[in-house]
Amino acid sequence: VNLDLMLKEIKTGNLSGQTGYGGADPQSPTTSVRVSASVSDRNLFGTGIRWNLSGSLSQQDRVITLNIFKPWLFDRPIGGGAEIYHRSSFYEDFNNVSTAPKEELTGGNGSLLFFIPGWPDLSTSLVGGVERIRFQQGLRAEVDGRSLNQNQLMQSFIDRRFASGTSGFVSATLGQDVRNHPVFPNRGYNWSLATRFGIPALNSTFGYVKADFDVTWLTPLIGEYDLIFLLHGHAGITESLRSRLIPYRDLYNIGGPGSVRGFEFGEIGPQLFNSSIGAKKAFWVNAELICSITQDQSIRALLFYDGGAGWDTPLTDAQIALLDDPINAGALTNNRFRYRHSVGFGIRLLKPAPMRIDWGFKLDRDKRRGERPYEVHFSMSQDF
Repeated sequence: VNLDLMLKEIKTGNLSGQTGYGGADPQSPTTSVRVSASVSDRNLFGTGIRWNLSGSLSQQDRVITLNIFKPWLFDRPIGGGAEIYHRSSFYEDFNNVSTAPKEELTGGNGSLLFFIPGWPDLSTSLVGGVERIRFQQGLRAEVDGRSLNQNQLMQSFIDRRFASGTSGFVSATLGQDVRNHPVFPNRGYNWSLATRFGIPALNSTFGYVKADFDVTWLTPLIGEYDLIFLLHGHAGITESLRSRLIPYRDLYNIGGPGSVRGFEFGEIGPQLFNSSIGAKKAFWVNAELICSITQDQSIRALLFYDGGAGWDTPLTDAQIALLDDPINAGALTNNRFRYRHSVGFGIRLLKPAPMRIDWGFKLDRDKRRGERPYEVHFSMSQDF
């Protein structure tokens, strides 16, 4: 038998756009409409090199990223890549300040991705790079109805939380994903351990070490997709090195759709005059019962329980002295471990556009602080 095989390479480039609303990242301040676009190729000039140029724009966030990745280096299953990026973020939820803090983050890094011999399910990545953080000058504390001493206390936090500087970093991630489906898993688990070391070099503003552990487990309870139980947990800690600063985005601001639903961004954790000033330690758990409304999984409903805590904000000796002043009694709240939790329900839509809607109800609402009994979290995206 003579077999003639005709091969034709498919197009490997992609141009896409997306509109969305909100953000699911626990540390993201984005709560508005977002427009993004990207151009990419997964086989540049037939070399197997992948590259991607993407950008997004929202009221609180502006991002542009260029990355390139080669999945096979030195004739071995080792991936290598490089990335440069610029991000502009507005922290509009931070109160008692003359204007919303605006962070300009510019950086670049190189990465290696490889698998551990004998452990094909384990993946490891190493990343090293440099970042430059810039905040606008002249951020002033404006605590309404407060004394000069209290404004001085707030100013000391503003100066340290929103400091500008350059820092080198090295990060490593170890993870495993044995779920049975990349989009609609109903059994299995995945976990990751990520560490980051902000190098406290000479004249460097920042110096810290950070570790995060994340795990998710799923199992079907009725049928394969009729009712699924999901359990997720996350724990993290960050500490300063050599009395250097920790970037505000590397502190934990717990609350919102990416951590504990039913709470606002940073509502769980240390607050100074009701402004989230970030925590060094945090954890949260999410338990969900997920049921399919349609056979193709395009509509799903869920019931959830969320709980978590963020505590221990970085303090200097001068700030401790100011907090000990009786006039500042009660200014710093939630700095100790305080577990907050909520229950709620949500819906997930894939058609006509991917959409997530969650209603979270606080189980331990603090009426004295004027907390609302519930929060609605809405996010969506649409490719075109």
